[in-house]
Amino acid sequence: MNLIYINAAHINPINFYQGVVPIVKKTSFIFLLILFWANLKAQDLIIKNDKTEIKSKVLEITDTQIKYKKFEMLDGPTYNINKVDVFLIIYKNGLKEYIDNSVKKPQQNLGAQMVGIAQAMPANTTQLNSASKTDTVQKIFDPSLSFAINDGGTLYDIEYTYFGAGNRHGKLGLGIDFYHTFSGTPGSGGTFIFFAYKYSFGKTHDFSVWGNLGYNLSYVSSYYDSNYNRISGTHNYSSLWELGVSVYFSKHVGVTAYTSQGTSEWFGIVFR
Repeated sequence: MNLIYINAAHINPINFYQGVVPIVKKTSFIFLLILFWANLKAQDLIIKNDKTEIKSKVLEITDTQIKYKKFEMLDGPTYNINKVDVFLIIYKNGLKEYIDNSVKKPQQNLGAQMVGIAQAMPANTTQLNSASKTDTVQKIFDPSLSFAINDGGTLYDIEYTYFGAGNRHGKLGLGIDFYHTFSGTPGSGGTFIFFAYKYSFGKTHDFSVWGNLGYNLSYVSSYYDSNYNRISGTHNYSSLWELGVSVYFSKHVGVTAYTSQGTSEWFGIVFR
């Protein structure tokens, strides 16, 4: 048997350290990345009719309710949500289950919400006599088009807003929004028609805070299951609000971030 002996005296500690440490760092980074990805895919995602999401572990689905635990508190209490409020569940293994909501949701009092928004807005039109020339009411064509993706990466959103009456900072407008899942059969998404208010800061209005309030129609289109049985599509109506900010880094292009109903975050690019 031939034995190989290594004389430790001939090993340079500095070269040994420089050679081993990068390997350890790369291995640790890859290991942490694998753990992060596994944790991200280990959750069920409940998507409601108003585009909001609930990260969860689904426990049971009854005729009228879905029982789940919040993903951040798996040892916590069990929560219930009405099936009529949900149109899609994406399980941790990638399986999608579309909820058949044949019962129409009760309509919320959208008129009362709009009255509250109108009362909270500055009454610039009643102060024209004392306002400066730059603050007079104008009819300005000020459109905005945005493309965004939700924080879960499952939905995309296209939103167009036309801002008209207002002064050089605050403007009122109307808009329409289309959202849809990236993939899957059947297709599912919705349309959101809303009133909008935007308040801009600075001389060039490169920073804006805005809010939308309107009516939302979510739907699941008809499709055929694995046994070639046709499954009828469903749709639901509900009121919806959004609140966000936009920052422009050029004359026409910027970035935007907003929340829908306070439970789902969206990030994207905006054009004006």
